[in-house]
Amino acid sequence: MNSYNEATKGVPIEQIQTISGLTTVLHFVDSVRAKM
Repeated sequence: MNSYNEATKGVPIEQIQTISGLTTVLHFVDSVRAKM
């Protein structure tokens, strides 16, 4: 959450502070979860 993430193009802990960033992080997490 504190490191830069290439897939989301940002630091998730900072991104989730905005609606658009939260959406980006949630889509990423959902896509990773779907592969499991």
